[in-house]
Amino acid sequence: QQAGAVEQGEVSRNTQLESAFGSSNNTDLSIPVPSFSEQLSDEVLAELKDAFDGDATPTANLRVVLPEDPDKSQQESRDQTRDKSSTTNTSLTLKTNNGRIVIVDEDLRLPVDSDHPIDEMTSSVNIAPTSDPSNIIRDSRIEDRHKNVFNTLASNRRRLLTAAGSVIGVVALVLIVLASPIIGVRKIEIEGARYVSADLLIAVEKSLDGKSILTVDTRAAERRLEGDPWVESVRIRSFFPSRLVVEIVERKPVAFYIGVDNRSRVVDSQGRVLAVETGQPTQYLQITGVGPNLAPGASAGSVYRAAAQLAAGMPDELIDRVLNVGVGGPNQLIMTLRTGTLVNFGPPVDLQNKLISLLVLLRRQDAKQILAIDLTDPRTPTVKSK
Repeated sequence: QQAGAVEQGEVSRNTQLESAFGSSNNTDLSIPVPSFSEQLSDEVLAELKDAFDGDATPTANLRVVLPEDPDKSQQESRDQTRDKSSTTNTSLTLKTNNGRIVIVDEDLRLPVDSDHPIDEMTSSVNIAPTSDPSNIIRDSRIEDRHKNVFNTLASNRRRLLTAAGSVIGVVALVLIVLASPIIGVRKIEIEGARYVSADLLIAVEKSLDGKSILTVDTRAAERRLEGDPWVESVRIRSFFPSRLVVEIVERKPVAFYIGVDNRSRVVDSQGRVLAVETGQPTQYLQITGVGPNLAPGASAGSVYRAAAQLAAGMPDELIDRVLNVGVGGPNQLIMTLRTGTLVNFGPPVDLQNKLISLLVLLRRQDAKQILAIDLTDPRTPTVKSK
């Protein structure tokens, strides 16, 4: 009876071993079957039983030995697959690596164990220390990577916010400076204004005074001044922080003519009417004849432009001898000397050469003895003496 009890105990232990390693009748040589050099004691078997039942934690490494017969590897592989499927409800898993077996008890080790890693290149099992399975130890490399990504995103966000804030700050500062009276126009200097309307100058000064030196519309002020008939060109220069200089170039009056309304029109060398006066401005050379009634800023026409150019182009030696310049018809220029000599220039062309011929004749002959000079052809002037 005692022998039967012993035999029954051995059968029970064999059954437990077979559930872990497979049946000995149908041995799968692809899974190495552990062999022992001596008979296991009851105490060892009890520890194995407790370990596989989950009641205790193994504290030593289990040495697994490769099978010596490699010819049965295919049969063992099929049996191993069948045995694995039959033990999926247990917490034991078998891992193979080039014929080696690693037994891992997932209930007794942590999900991630960086302190006691499993070495799958050997035939031993490293048992992780027991602890609360709910505490998961994360891989520090993954955590570091997540932290780096988070830090990078946060840094980019900070840089973007800083850049946006800087732009907004600069724009706000510019707007404040532009609106500030610190750089407002407080001093306006006007140069070259002699005949320009005083009322126009005052109005332009008021439009510029107090405006920001950086945004004041000087071009509009220049166009406004150029509308005056006397003004040929205008340039306004800005000097930080609050000074403007208005530089005006005026047209030069050279002659005048009397219109149908018996009022004098002062013209420049281009025949542009600069002013309309009641009296006769004797400081300028008179263009004889009755001209059109024109307002300041208008052009008197080609003949009056030629007469004005003739008056403006005379050398100083000749100016004192000339009494006036006249328009003898729609295309004819004449000149009267103070001696009473009448000079016919003919069409208003080649005026420079005609003036040179007249000056040469007056140097050679006494003008008091000459009644008329015809300069229609400056190369062959005709002189009529008294």
